[in-house]
Amino acid sequence: MKNIIFVYDNLEKIEDLIEISSNTSANIILTKSLQSGIKFNKREKADLFIIDSSFHFSENKIELLKEHLNCIKPLIIENKIDEFKDFFISKKKLIANIRKSTKILDENQKKSFRKTPVVFRSEAKFKNEIKAEVRRAKRYRYPLSVVLFKYELEKDIDDLIEYFSGKVREFDYLWVISENKFAMVLPHTAWNGAQILSNRLVKHVSEKYNFKICALKNQILSFKRVENDETFIFQIDHAIDNEFREINREIDFYVWKDELFNEFAEAKTIRIFNRYKGMLVSHDADIIYINGSLHLHNIRAIQQNIIDKEKVTYFYSSSIDKTIRAGIESLHKENRHAVLSSYEIVDPVFTKTNIAKLSIEEDIDVFIYLDDSDEVIKTKLYELSLDDLTVFSETQTHLQENQAIYIEFRISIRDKIYKIESNSHILQV
Repeated sequence: MKNIIFVYDNLEKIEDLIEISSNTSANIILTKSLQSGIKFNKREKADLFIIDSSFHFSENKIELLKEHLNCIKPLIIENKIDEFKDFFISKKKLIANIRKSTKILDENQKKSFRKTPVVFRSEAKFKNEIKAEVRRAKRYRYPLSVVLFKYELEKDIDDLIEYFSGKVREFDYLWVISENKFAMVLPHTAWNGAQILSNRLVKHVSEKYNFKICALKNQILSFKRVENDETFIFQIDHAIDNEFREINREIDFYVWKDELFNEFAEAKTIRIFNRYKGMLVSHDADIIYINGSLHLHNIRAIQQNIIDKEKVTYFYSSSIDKTIRAGIESLHKENRHAVLSSYEIVDPVFTKTNIAKLSIEEDIDVFIYLDDSDEVIKTKLYELSLDDLTVFSETQTHLQENQAIYIEFRISIRDKIYKIESNSHILQV
């Protein structure tokens, strides 16, 4: 199932359906308008086209949109109007349909997978495979992560490779880079999933072979769909040749925990960040150190929902000049309160000036109007921050640094579509 469209008037009525659908690999499209400009090419279609019964529409408009989107018969949730009885489906049956489709997809994927993970010892063969994997990730729009490992101990790398190959999935890949470095390729896995898996494997293998966790360092690289295979391979090579940035920060925590806790001995208001479906969500919250843990208070409702699902949040610490990724030990929604644990330093995605950059996972069109001409450049949004945005264009343009421009794009936040317009200038080309 690739594309699910929800046409709605009241988001609360379909929130549970969206949550279930988000567990699939489908692209979820929310719209309040049947004239939203949603289009698919001839090879794609809307696999599910769901309309909330509170939405006002006509049968003629539905048929036109059905043809326009190359989709199956639209389904209207809990519809009671006789003229649309052929479109009616109960919410219970719709949930069962989504789960059944997901189960069939998962079973078909499993049938096509190898019985054991492939281990590459040739750089050329590995890079040929990663190129193919990148192209599949772009075509089928699934996440892709590579975890690089470097260990500092007297241990045969074959023992580690054997252990890791027995713990990862059949469709994952391992690459032996050198005597003390290897990589793990994780298709269908985003950064968070790769981080959870690598932490667990490092912990277990250190217990099995009796060495300190800090002796096995790792770094995670996530593929962005605006990149090509050569760019991603360059990032891998660059990371291999340099010091790994994410070095088991959970262990390092014992070095800098006192500085962190002392910073919040008295209550402060900070900005907390989360990634959610290709967007940045950030709000202020109060933080204080109490009895060995950091506590967040006055968390906004939308942030609570994301934290409840992701089990993490991010914030900047001025005392150590780093961004902290904190796990959620407990969340009390009624009191808008959370207790934090498992603190880690992460790559400087968020900086001390609260410039929080986020890679956009969905395609968002950006229109750039040049001040000194009638030319309009259509590009894709690449990164969005609180202070700037980065766009990606596949075509050659004549943009120059400090050039005056007018930009326009739309982004969906919660149940509203926002049109962003601004007179600006180009910082860097």
